[in-house]
Amino acid sequence: MLRSRRYLGVRLYMQVIAAAVAGTALALGSPLAEASSELTWYDEFRQQVAQEMVDNAIAAYSADAEGAFAAIGDTHNTIFHDGELYVFVLDGENVLVAHGADQDLLGTDFDDVNDTRDTNIGELFTANRSPYGKWVQYYWPNPATESGESELKLSWIKFRAGYTFGVGIYPGHDDADIELTDADRERQRVAVAMTDRAIEAFGLDMESAIAAIQDPNNLLYHDNELYVVIDGGNGLVAHGADPELAGMDGNSIVDAAGNNLGKLFGSGASPYGKWIEHYRSNPATESDEEVPKYSWAKTAYGHTFIVGIYPGFAHESGVELSAADRERQRVAVAMADQAIDAFVADRESALSAIQDGQDNILYHDGELYVFVVDGNGTKIAHGINPDLVGTNQYTVSDIHGTNLGELYEANTSPYGKWVKYYWPNPATESDESELKLSWIKFHAGYTFGVGIYPEQADSMMMTTTSMSP
Repeated sequence: MLRSRRYLGVRLYMQVIAAAVAGTALALGSPLAEASSELTWYDEFRQQVAQEMVDNAIAAYSADAEGAFAAIGDTHNTIFHDGELYVFVLDGENVLVAHGADQDLLGTDFDDVNDTRDTNIGELFTANRSPYGKWVQYYWPNPATESGESELKLSWIKFRAGYTFGVGIYPGHDDADIELTDADRERQRVAVAMTDRAIEAFGLDMESAIAAIQDPNNLLYHDNELYVVIDGGNGLVAHGADPELAGMDGNSIVDAAGNNLGKLFGSGASPYGKWIEHYRSNPATESDEEVPKYSWAKTAYGHTFIVGIYPGFAHESGVELSAADRERQRVAVAMADQAIDAFVADRESALSAIQDGQDNILYHDGELYVFVVDGNGTKIAHGINPDLVGTNQYTVSDIHGTNLGELYEANTSPYGKWVKYYWPNPATESDESELKLSWIKFHAGYTFGVGIYPEQADSMMMTTTSMSP
């Protein structure tokens, strides 16, 4: 009975985490939910930009209504314009008072406007008014194509202070020609996080940030092939892979495909961030050959901050993961972050909770549990077997000879990494080792880990399904 209750708890936890990750998808409504199932990763990224842009427009309106409407109409204002994304604002009567793409539309009553599928846009917006925001679907010309033909548009709208503020995306306009693997997507996540870290540090202390970015031993700004570049517009002010390039004019750098990198990144400047394709040599390969690179570029403080991935370079785990496995991965990441936060707040209480396998569900969920290793490789907490506390990981190897201490050290990252080895699965109540994928994250001198056993999630879901009435 205990085993069944635990599996039901696992199932519920997976649903909660999935809902938190999916977030906006739950608020779509049935027609939009159908459309959203066709969204690419790039569409989903652009949805995030749309939401952030709407919030920026609302904040600007709250500070200075007239100034905000003027800025929304200024196509050179990158806070309210990003490629095909722009802000529009309707008053309480659905009359357009600001539009980022077509000033001739100002004064239009959208209660009198139907799209090409006969959807009345004013009625659509009125029916979906919410101070929390909703996604709505209709057809509208895409300013980026300059065709004048209507396309499917998904707009995020929020009703605040008697106005509807909106920004929409046009699904399917993925401007990337590069095919990315799951491992590449994971490296993208790290690139985005590293860029934000650099921007935050730069804003606090520019000189210290530049020094740290150019220090190859600083794990915040160097993760194998990933490194930070800062372009000041008149020249590079920092380069994480080759500090000697600092001071060089980006306009003087041309890649193997003939792209002028100064112009390329200058034209792609965005405070929300953009992915930009170009060619550069990969410092992790120690080769001067230029290969495709996909860089995340984000403007802040008058500079462009850049971190790029090399598609295909990131190694796949070689493990075939099911949808259920991926859900368990999300739970593992969330559990590790929860443990880190608790550890920083109160170390002793956190270690005690991590090792409380009976009652503490924050750090125990079916086969998932937290373990913590110090900077010397010594285990200081283990969620399933406290007897392992004090064991040095450099003295432990799995059944295939993988040394765990060396594995963790080689994958030390403040952004987190997935590592593969073999370890007994507590959910099977067997001492036999199984394939395990563990999420390990280095923080405050310690490695925090939570692992999944691929296919275990599938068997749990089958068990809970068979138990359902």
